[in-house]
Amino acid sequence: MKHLLLILTISFSISTVYGQSKLKTAPTWKAVIFNNNVYRTYNNITEIFIIEDNLGNDYYSKAQQAEKYTLDLNGRDFIDYKIIREADGIIFFKIIPCAKIDKITKTIRIEEELNDKCPSLGADNAADYIFGISTRSTNLSAFEKTPISSRLVLTPILHPLKFRPAYSGKEATLTGEMTLSFNLGYRIKLNKSIVRPTYLTAVPYGIGISNSQYFKKDTSDRPVPGNISLTYWNFGAFLTFDRYNIGFFGGIDAMVTKSQKDWHYQDQTWFSFGLGYSLK
Repeated sequence: MKHLLLILTISFSISTVYGQSKLKTAPTWKAVIFNNNVYRTYNNITEIFIIEDNLGNDYYSKAQQAEKYTLDLNGRDFIDYKIIREADGIIFFKIIPCAKIDKITKTIRIEEELNDKCPSLGADNAADYIFGISTRSTNLSAFEKTPISSRLVLTPILHPLKFRPAYSGKEATLTGEMTLSFNLGYRIKLNKSIVRPTYLTAVPYGIGISNSQYFKKDTSDRPVPGNISLTYWNFGAFLTFDRYNIGFFGGIDAMVTKSQKDWHYQDQTWFSFGLGYSLK
């Protein structure tokens, strides 16, 4: 357990440092954790209107939606934003970095942080507003709605078989045990394509369940099928292309009932390839 906690701590620290340098802003790093609805725009976006201000006042009416704003990158290469939901042909979103809203010029200009704080506060701080944009009047291009590539992800993976190394007098075996695991990993983008991105995800930890055959250690008893083992540590890496995931994994599993804790493969390592599909 101590080794597992050490690996998780090191992995999380490395991914945090890398993520902040890659994303350039700590607010973006916080927003992308387990969140698939964070996007990046490389262009200024027009036709934006206010949904809710910093005090929670409702602006969601046709009259006030007529006041259109422009999101100005203000010389930066890109800006990140989080989509809250999409309904009635409107995308509801929040701007992640510091930004100043000017209700006279109808602009939202991105600002640099000063001493880790946003220079604009209160009613001027656009990061505290909820904005909207109509999908009927504006089509966001790929350069205006690019998913953030580097992030922590939680991904289900199916392992159709297991390779178990030789152990305690039993030869190495390839079994048809099927395992479903849920994997916490850090994803990075390998290519520059927006249309067909390819990702690599390193998985320091995951858990899963398997259909396993139970038999006691150091006995010649016939295996008993139909048992469930718990994979309490799953690790590995996988590639994602066209939303399909394929990779190589290892894990350690155990029977959880008291009567089966003498299982031959209790707390032993196995290896397998994994398959999956990402919805986003």
